Amino acid sequence: MHPIDLNYLSHEYRKIDEMEQRVEKIKLEKLNYVKKLEKRFKKRCNSQEAQRRLKDHLERTPDGEEMKKLKSIENRLHHVIKQLDQKKERIAAFQRERGHE
Repeated sequence: MHPIDLNYLSHEYRKIDEMEQRVEKIKLEKLNYVKKLEKRFKKRCNSQEAQRRLKDHLERTPDGEEMKKLKSIENRLHHVIKQLDQKKERIAAFQRERGHE
């Protein structure tokens, strides 16, 4: 392989690593947001009851701020995962192409 190819691959692997870290960060953000909401609904009850209350609230108010934020986080997560998969496919195709030369 040419040094240019190696530089390209190292750059792409670095980008993949950054995207994987971003996926983990978004997952953590979602988890923290859900915990925050559960804490808000936990007044005078246990955590299972708080989860049930939160789920009930989200079902009753699908256009509420909480649901909008959760959907926004989910959309970002899916977008980043989709980009990550595309980048991995491009690298695999590049390696197959360059490996046969």
